[in-house]
Order: sequence, then C-alpha cells, then structure tokens
Amino acid sequence: MMKKFSLFIIPVLLFFTGCGANKATQTQDELISKFQESIQNMDLEGVKKLCDKDTQSYIKSTFGLLLKLGNQTELNTIKDVAKTLVCEGENDERTCSFVEKGQKKTFKVQFVGEGSEQLIKIDKEFFLPE
Repeated sequence: MMKKFSLFIIPVLLFFTGCGANKATQTQDELISKFQESIQNMDLEGVKKLCDKDTQSYIKSTFGLLLKLGNQTELNTIKDVAKTLVCEGENDERTCSFVEKGQKKTFKVQFVGEGSEQLIKIDKEFFLPE
C-alpha cells in the first residue's frame, strides 16, 4: 500500500497564460503551489483537477482505493509522507521530492496544454515502476 502511495506523492505545479515568459512562469509557479498544497492536505480531488487525464487516471486507480480503504495507521503514514512534498525548479523544469521511510524520493513534473488550460503531467513510470 505504501509503495502505491509513494507513486502518488512523487508527482508537481504551474499555470501558463501565454502572455510572455514571466507570466508563464508565474502561472506555472501558482499551479505547482496548488498541487503541492493539495497533496499536503490529502485533497485527492484537488490534485486530480490540476493534472492531465492520464495522470488523473493513474492517481484514481493507484490511490483512490488506498485512501478509501486504508486503515488509520496507513492513512497517518500517508499523511506524514504527503506533508514532506516539496517541488522546486524553474520554467518547465520541475522536480518534486518527498521523504518516505527516511529515504528521499523524487519525480519530475511536466506541464501540458497552453494558457489557462495548462495542467500537470506525471509520467506513468512513477505510478507503474518496472
């Protein structure tokens, strides 16, 4: 169960307005900030709204049942891991990291779409490791 949660946390936050690099970066920064806050608050629906359809599907199938059916100990562990999420970087290069069982884990975030329609994409390898 925790391995699946790790895959959920590894994902990232930016809006893109199409009005120049500074506004694009500012919008992406806002998106990443909302993404990070939603994860830290365990707001699965909020996270899904910020992500593209593929990422939404991975999140739902990987973590939806875990959050609904997990026992209290598992949920508390997940909450503790979620609170450690930090996303860093500039422009389109964003990396998010979290700490699970004393180990730092990272994943990259991509931005897809344009303008106010920009969303976060997390590669399926994060959710379905080999």
